[in-house]
Amino acid sequence: MKQHQFKTHSEYLRAQRRLTKKKITNDPNQHFVSSEVIDFILEKTPPGDEYFERKGLCHGVRNGVELALFSNKAPPNWVWIGSEIYQPLCDGNLVVCHDFNKPKDEWFGKFHLIYSNSLDHARDPQSTAKIWMDQLRPSGQCWIEWTQWHNKLGARGNRADCFAGTVEEYCALFEPVSASIQTYELQTQHPRKPKEKVQRVLICCTPL
Repeated sequence: MKQHQFKTHSEYLRAQRRLTKKKITNDPNQHFVSSEVIDFILEKTPPGDEYFERKGLCHGVRNGVELALFSNKAPPNWVWIGSEIYQPLCDGNLVVCHDFNKPKDEWFGKFHLIYSNSLDHARDPQSTAKIWMDQLRPSGQCWIEWTQWHNKLGARGNRADCFAGTVEEYCALFEPVSASIQTYELQTQHPRKPKEKVQRVLICCTPL
């Protein structure tokens, strides 16, 4: 595993917000979320009782593409929210301004499903893994997406992509706080380059 170190939490926050602002300014619709990934996760998610509300949480959503996909594809009894560290992208309702490295009391044990492709932005990935697993209900699932870029630290002044690891190292972070871990490989279309394919690995963790 590789990690950019920050002297203070404020320095970490500035790096994350600076990168997000740059990406959104350059292209407000830029994202790396795959509709095929969302379909796969929903297919693997236990259906539950259609008459009871089910809750989903996506961490590090930026412009909220994954929230829109989950909301459009999941059954109507699902309610989705996202966390985002850059205030201008947060409405306080669907997208909550929150540092996902930190626990949030009202989210403890609340969610049936958590998804993120943003663990490479974790300042302390081991602690963050535990926080996310603690946010699950006993029967919940935490889905972490990994690609080859998740094993590369940010370069050329970008310190916001501050954690890098292999699939095995990602799984090792969750082993102490998971009852089971399964991995699935998917080849999907690149969201911005239609002629290219992206190899993605989905890591599904269930709580202790």
